[in-house]
Amino acid sequence: MMAKGSKCRWGNFIGTIIFPLWIKSENDPLEYVRRAKATMDRKKISLEAFLFYGIIKFTLNFLGGKSVEAFGKRIFGNTSLAFSNVKGPDEEISLFGHPISYVAGSALVGSQVSVFF
Repeated sequence: MMAKGSKCRWGNFIGTIIFPLWIKSENDPLEYVRRAKATMDRKKISLEAFLFYGIIKFTLNFLGGKSVEAFGKRIFGNTSLAFSNVKGPDEEISLFGHPISYVAGSALVGSQVSVFF
């Protein structure tokens, strides 16, 4: 499957950015968008996602899978809303005869659910 000596890596990699949501009444509704855009621009050039990946990898190597599981539950257990940019399937898939064009994992106040469109 992979040529010998290839520098490609197998597996899934995760990077997370903690993004605050503001609940405040603004006179200009676009102020939310401007503030979110400015915050996301700062987050994109930061090392937050890379450091998070490094912490997870370090924890897995030295403390084991149970520690990573507890760490993930602690972070994602307090998540109000989660977005993912994971690409969906290339092939056509169906669930009980209904075609699925998009699969997204999300978390909304509590346990994680899958949303099918």
